Amino acid sequence: MERHGFFDDLQKGMDNLIVSDLDESRQGEPQLPPEQDERDPVEKLFGFFFGEVEAAPMGMTRMSVETNPDQYPAETTGESNPAVAGDDEDLEAWVRPVMLQTTLAQRKMYEVYDSSQDGWTPQAFHDAVDKRGPGVVLATSLDGQKFGGYNSKGWVGLGEDRSGISNFLFAWREDGGFIKLPKVGGAGMGVVDKPEKGPMFGPEGLSIPLFTKSPRRARCKLGPYYQRMPSGSNTMLPGGEGEVALSRFQVFVGDWGGEPIPFDDAMPFSLT
Repeated sequence: MERHGFFDDLQKGMDNLIVSDLDESRQGEPQLPPEQDERDPVEKLFGFFFGEVEAAPMGMTRMSVETNPDQYPAETTGESNPAVAGDDEDLEAWVRPVMLQTTLAQRKMYEVYDSSQDGWTPQAFHDAVDKRGPGVVLATSLDGQKFGGYNSKGWVGLGEDRSGISNFLFAWREDGGFIKLPKVGGAGMGVVDKPEKGPMFGPEGLSIPLFTKSPRRARCKLGPYYQRMPSGSNTMLPGGEGEVALSRFQVFVGDWGGEPIPFDDAMPFSLT
């Protein structure tokens, strides 16, 4: 009786495989290359233990910079945001262009406060802006320079420090472009919302305190809460000054129609 060892059977199987591969009549359709797994190691590990990540778990859209822009740091490329039908002259020229990647980017907006009409007092400011949702301050210096800031959480006048990871300051340059300076050091103290003062982006970033004796003054100190200028300067005010006189400042907010206004009350805790 002829004996066959393990290696004899293995060789026979390999011979049959080669013959099968060479026999065109037995070959099927060309095999497509396997799809590459582009997930990072953390995603692969999560999928192994808990199952694959769903695109829309329980029917809910997953958060992204497109769906929730104010959950991410500010966009600072200098690219201009397009105008929206109904924008007034100041809004279209000085505010709308800087609003790229914000919740107000394509939402209708309107002027809710104008110092030249409503007065240079903290009460006038808060009466106009409180509980109106995210807003934009636009200030004009005596020599006509434009600058301001975006407050993603709005004002409520309750004396709290409101976070804002997507907050930013902005300044228009003489060449017609603008620069955006994002929040740094985390989301905390994006704005200091005190009822006895005007807008304050961080304790030092950009502030218009509306002091009784000198209400038309704006102050700026960059670094601790908002990014410094590309030159390294710690101020974005005209002439490199830390303080300038204003001729006017305005606030613009979103038109929410019948929708609930976001962030219209105290914020005990927020990571963004």
